[in-house]
Amino acid sequence: RTGLIQFGSRISHSRQIALPPGIQGPRAAQNLKTRLEKELGDPYISVTSYTDADAAVRDTLERAGVFFVFLALVALLLGAVGMSASVTMFLNEQLETAAIFRCLGMTPREVGQVYAALCLGLGLVGGLLGALGGWAVSAAGIEKAARLMRLAVPVASVVEPRALLEGFALACVLALGLNYG
Repeated sequence: RTGLIQFGSRISHSRQIALPPGIQGPRAAQNLKTRLEKELGDPYISVTSYTDADAAVRDTLERAGVFFVFLALVALLLGAVGMSASVTMFLNEQLETAAIFRCLGMTPREVGQVYAALCLGLGLVGGLLGALGGWAVSAAGIEKAARLMRLAVPVASVVEPRALLEGFALACVLALGLNYG
């Protein structure tokens, strides 16, 4: 009624649209953005997706991601060194058992294979515990952040099979490399 809202007024309205359930990821957001731009076809309407975020925010998140990956790698190496020290102490206490193996006819290579199997088993157990612990911490952190930010969109912690396999492989390689090498 005041006449303030007219062509040329510097007023903007925004709407947030959630992706349909079961459809996630940057590619789906970009496809929806492209479809909306084509269907709306209005030059005064701009459509943006979360993939078009401010470059400074994106760079900050990428740097934080690199920092956390580095932090996880350092923690993994420290855990592997601790595991190496504990396995070495255990085996030093088991020299009599190794001598019995030798007396029973096992070659030094076979005794070494028993040692390698023990290290590999510890790597697998460590990888499993690390994966479960990482998922639990991630899920708890996401839930807490969602409650603090009062998010209307449900957010869930997803287990990535590739990351899980990489973690197991890295745990096994470090267990064998630090203990058997």
